[in-house]
Amino acid sequence: ADNSKWTTNNSIPIVTDPSPNNIWSTWGASQWDLFFLDSNGGYVTDFNINPWDYDKIYQTILVLSSLDD
Repeated sequence: ADNSKWTTNNSIPIVTDPSPNNIWSTWGASQWDLFFLDSNGGYVTDFNINPWDYDKIYQTILVLSSLDD
């Protein structure tokens, strides 16, 4: 229920990590971390989005999208 602001009417993937899973720990994630995966689901990079840095996120998306061309 705490994730409804993220998920209601959106298609953004999020990880809630309910017990007994350890996804956050396995990936070394913290609150506000944003992970980028390649088109095969492989890890590329991650960074914290607090504070919000639109240009950093946008540039990362552009670089990753050019790798798939």
